[in-house]
Amino acid sequence: MEKIRHVHRGENGRADALASLAASLGLSENKEITITVGARRILQPYEKVAVDVQMEEVLTMSKRLEGQDDPLDWRLPFMEYLQGGRLPDDRAKRAEVRRRSVQFVMWKDILYKRSLDGMLLRCIAKDEVEDVMKEVHSRTCGAHQSGPKLQMQIKRSGYYWPTMIADCIGFAKRCQASQFHGDFSHNPPEPLHFTVCSWPFAAWGMDVIGAIHTTIIKRPPIHLSGNGLLFEMGRSNCLKRC
Repeated sequence: MEKIRHVHRGENGRADALASLAASLGLSENKEITITVGARRILQPYEKVAVDVQMEEVLTMSKRLEGQDDPLDWRLPFMEYLQGGRLPDDRAKRAEVRRRSVQFVMWKDILYKRSLDGMLLRCIAKDEVEDVMKEVHSRTCGAHQSGPKLQMQIKRSGYYWPTMIADCIGFAKRCQASQFHGDFSHNPPEPLHFTVCSWPFAAWGMDVIGAIHTTIIKRPPIHLSGNGLLFEMGRSNCLKRC
């Protein structure tokens, strides 16, 4: 009695692929071909690539400046907390570092930020920002994008700093090529201001001139009117006040 064993599709992927390939090619029974199976990855997996000097040479747009000696470096509080658990003396700053530190990770003495899509963004110092924006905006494969688009391109390149949006918008506005070939903006040079009425009812073209004095127009304040009906109805109904 022969036994039949069921093999799951996940464990029998190569045989399934060969059967699908043979059915699609429509080969005859006597014809044989050689199938070459290549690796799916040309480069090494991301987990096995060491972030060392070789990786820094590939990313030539950035200098290897950690800025640990600069007390004004925005990365220093997060690096000290992740490496040694040290927090700033200021209470508000200490709470901010503790709250935001979950977004950062230290790897090979370099600070990275976790993005929403799971990509690790290398945190750079302020003195590297100008070089990164210049390289992405106008150098190799640069298309002189606008500020928000430039910020998105830098993130896709793997870099991060806190004031990315404001810095990219300002850099794109200062670009001479973007000013020449960009869309013409009809925005006013300064914010519009509200117009204050010079006097009450000015919007309707009216003004209050005061009471009409009878001594000026030589007319009593009450006169008769009735359009010919003065004697058909009471006189009190035909009085009008000026």
